[in-house]
Amino acid sequence: MSDSLPITVPPTTDTGTQLPPSSVIATGATLTPSTATAIATTPPDDSLPEDYDPFQHLKQVYYPQHNAAVALFFNDLGSDWKPNIATARSSLRVACTITPDDNELLIAMRHRLFWDLLGYGKSDLFLYQGSIDAITQPVTGHPKVVLKFTQGKATVPIGGVAADMECSFRLVNYTQATYTPALATTLANEIKSLFFVSNAGYVFTKGKNIYNYLDVANGYRLLIRGNDQASATTLIEMLLQLTSTTFDENKLSVSNPMKSNVVETPQQHLVYGQEKNLPNFRPTVNVRFRYAYVRIPGYTKNIILYDATGVRHALVT
Repeated sequence: MSDSLPITVPPTTDTGTQLPPSSVIATGATLTPSTATAIATTPPDDSLPEDYDPFQHLKQVYYPQHNAAVALFFNDLGSDWKPNIATARSSLRVACTITPDDNELLIAMRHRLFWDLLGYGKSDLFLYQGSIDAITQPVTGHPKVVLKFTQGKATVPIGGVAADMECSFRLVNYTQATYTPALATTLANEIKSLFFVSNAGYVFTKGKNIYNYLDVANGYRLLIRGNDQASATTLIEMLLQLTSTTFDENKLSVSNPMKSNVVETPQQHLVYGQEKNLPNFRPTVNVRFRYAYVRIPGYTKNIILYDATGVRHALVT
C-alpha cells in the first residue's frame, strides 16, 4: 500500500456540498490551502498618436490582407509574377492589387472588382450545381464534364433574367481512381480549341425545340433546347468529339412544340406583392460559352478546365 499514489479525500459540508481536499490519506498530512496572487500591471496606453491618420492606418492594415487574397486567387501566374498586362489574367491581377499610393477611390474600385465582379467573395458558390453527392447508377464513379453558357448582359431585357445553358456528359472510360490531372489538362485544351472561337466563347442559339441525344454507353444524355436541328446537331457533334465518340442520328430524337415562343405584350402576374412579367415560353436567345469544369466523385471541389472569360483559375488559360 505504501507504494500506491496518495488519495485525496474532499470533505463535505452538512448539506453535502463538496469542499476542496484537506488531507492525504496515505500520509495523514494536512493540506495547506493557497491563495492565488494577482500582480497588477500597468494597462497599455489606449490613446491614439497625435499624428494618427485613420485612412492611412486602415490602408496599412487592409491592403496586405487584400493583396494576399489576390495573390492566392491568381496563383496560377506563378510565385515570380511581376506586374504586367500582357494577358487577361495578369491584367486582372494588376487591376485588383492595391498599392501604397492608392487613394480611397482606387482602393474601393479594386475591392469591388475583386470581391464583387470577379466573385472572390462567393468564389465557391458558382462551382456547385446541386449536391456533389447526387451521383447515381449507372454513372457512379465516372467524372462529369459540364460546359456552361450564359446570355450577354447587354441583350437581357430590362427587368429580365439572363438565360443560361449547361451541357454535360460522363467520362465512362474513367473513374475517380483512374482520372488524372494530365487527362484533365488534355481535355481542357480540347475544349478551348473547340469552344473558344475568334477570341470569344462559342455562341449557340437557344429556342423552343428539344433535341435529345441518348448514348448511355458513351456517357451522353444530352437535352439541348435549340432553335434548329442543324445548329443543335453541330453542338452535339462538338460535345461527342471531346470523347472521340461518333455521332449516330438514330440516337437523336426531336420535339417541335406548336406553341409560339414569341410574345408581343408580356403578361404579368403577382409575385410576392409585386407585378412581374410572366416568363416567355422557351424564348429564342443567344448564349455564349463561358467556362467548363469537371466534377470528380469524392473530390470536394470542381476543377475548372477552361474559362473563356479569364476570371477563374483554370487548368488551361
